Amino acid sequence: MGAAHYPTAPPLSQGKRTPAGPFMASSSAVGEGLSGRGRSQVAEGEAEPLALAVEAITERFPVVVANIEARVLIPMAPALAARVQTDGLLVLSGILEGQQDDVSAAYAALGPARLDRQGEWLSLTFGDL
Repeated sequence: MGAAHYPTAPPLSQGKRTPAGPFMASSSAVGEGLSGRGRSQVAEGEAEPLALAVEAITERFPVVVANIEARVLIPMAPALAARVQTDGLLVLSGILEGQQDDVSAAYAALGPARLDRQGEWLSLTFGDL
């Protein structure tokens, strides 16, 4: 899965844990032929500052992807869910086994989620594929 990137949209902040993250997402978008067809924004930190950064975005998007630990995803639910267009997709990853029920409950307003696994990591996708 590629990530769309819009060249003039600066990241909110560059991640300290994965400083190459924005570059990797951009490279993936180019490789998938998606460059210039969307916009990416990157933020890192704890739940409250991240939620404020997401709330500052006024647009709604057809696809929103968040690869963040469950302890951050749960309190961010209202802010992230508000950025998803009607009939859009929200993909949440960075979830470990045993955390999926709590994350699903926090995003229940978006309906049921599809669960996918890759090793110990889980992702939840809300919306129709």
